[in-house]
Parts: sequence; structure tokens; C-alpha cells
Amino acid sequence: MIGRPEKEGVNYFPHLVKHGETMYLLEKTYGNDGYAAWFKTLEALGSKPTLSLNCNGNSPSWEYLKAKTSLSEEKLNAILNLLAALEAIDTELWEQNRIIWSQNFVENLKPVYAKRKKEIPLKPILRDRKADEGHFPGLSDAENSQYSKGKESREKKRREKNTFLSDSDELRLAEFLYEKILENNPKTKKPNLQVWAKHIDLAIREDNRTAEDLRILIEWSQVDSFWKLNILSTQKLRDKFDQLWVKMTASSKGRGPQFLSEKGQRTLDNVKDVKFGGEGADD
Repeated sequence: MIGRPEKEGVNYFPHLVKHGETMYLLEKTYGNDGYAAWFKTLEALGSKPTLSLNCNGNSPSWEYLKAKTSLSEEKLNAILNLLAALEAIDTELWEQNRIIWSQNFVENLKPVYAKRKKEIPLKPILRDRKADEGHFPGLSDAENSQYSKGKESREKKRREKNTFLSDSDELRLAEFLYEKILENNPKTKKPNLQVWAKHIDLAIREDNRTAEDLRILIEWSQVDSFWKLNILSTQKLRDKFDQLWVKMTASSKGRGPQFLSEKGQRTLDNVKDVKFGGEGADD
């Protein structure tokens, strides 16, 4: 006698009547497209045995999600970037591997898997692009188990390598952005500031930005009605630097950087009692 096939994924998930910060910002920024894209993404996640979506390159899952949401690649990416910044989806998995994983979504499904007496899928392991030679599979439980060996050791090395001192420009700027975001939304979850500092470091070393310019943009972006909803991480600040600078300069009619520099410096002095760029700083 042939048994019933084992169920994979889920046929339904909770859809709450009241929504929080994530839905508010999605609708505020992208209207009904943001609302629909989020729930269609959750539907797509629930249809997968791994409860995750690999959106690297032209993967079938990415093409499917674009078709399902009926959105352009640019707009869908923007919505997912916002979801990652809000930590509605896992930030590191999305930003580094373009894998969609929502821990809250998975937590809500635990009763379903408990009823099936089946283990719920585990969070995918963050993969190194060079080590994997550009390969980002759907990451089954077996793969998670295979790549979890030595994870603690790798994480320890990563933390040691990417540690920024408390008086470094990188960490101070990361903290400054978080402070400004908190002013707009006191309920913002505290990010990993070392990870944020790493993106500041890349902006300075690889993009040739200065700490002063980054500070100016942080100050301006968090008082602009549109950008304060979108610049919610240092990676986003780095990605949108040129666009932000042009917009800031245009909106300030040529006096923006000079004026905002003084204003931003006063604000930063109040928060950290420190100046960037060496001028006026303690030796």
C-alpha cells in the first residue's frame, strides 16, 4: 500500500489584521505594490520545502517571484532592500547571498510542523561567494548540516577581522546613523553596529568617500521626508551616496553641504562629543 506523500512547505499562513512598522513603511513608500509584494513573497516562501528563496542571478525562484508580483526587477529589488533594512527578511542573507528568509514567518509556522511531527527547516547558512564559486542553492537541511561544521570558528574569525574600535570613524558613523534613525522611530531594533561599520569602511576605502561627507548625508537623509524611510542602514547609505548627494545639493540650492556640515557637526558633538576628519578632535 502506497502511503500519502509527505507535505512540503505550507498551504496557508497567518495574515494578521493589524500590521506594524514593516507594512506601514512599505505602503508609505510603495503603496499597494509594497503591500502586495510582501504577502506574495510570503506565499512564495511558504511554497518552498526550505521556506527560503534563492534569488541569485536569473534563478528560477527569482524569475518566479518577479512574475508573481508583476513588478519590475528594479522595483522588486527596492522593496526587498527595504524589507532587509527593516529586518523583515534576514539582512545578511539577502545582502550577501540574495536569499530571502524571514525568521518571523518561520516562527509562525512552527505549530504546523509540530502537528506534522516534522522538523521545521533551518535558517540557511551564510555562504562565501568565492568559496561557492557563485553557486547559491536552495539550501536544504542536509546542506545546512554539511556547511554548519566549523561555523563557530568561522564566525569568530569574521568578528575578529571586522572589529572596529569605539573611537574609529567607521563605528562612530554607524552609531550616528542609528541615533538619527531612532529619532524618527524610537522602536527601531538595534542593528549589528560592527556590520554597519564595515559598510562605512568600504565606502571610505573603496568608494573614496570621506567621513565628513558621509556624516553630512546621514544628517540630511534623516530629515528628508522620503529618504528617512529608505536610508535605514549603512549599506543603503553607501549604495545611494551619489543619488543622495545630488538630491541634497539641489534641494539646498547650492548651500546644502556647507550648511548641513555645521548643523550635523553640532548634532554629532551633542551625541558623541567628537568631530570627524581630525579637525578639532583631541590628539
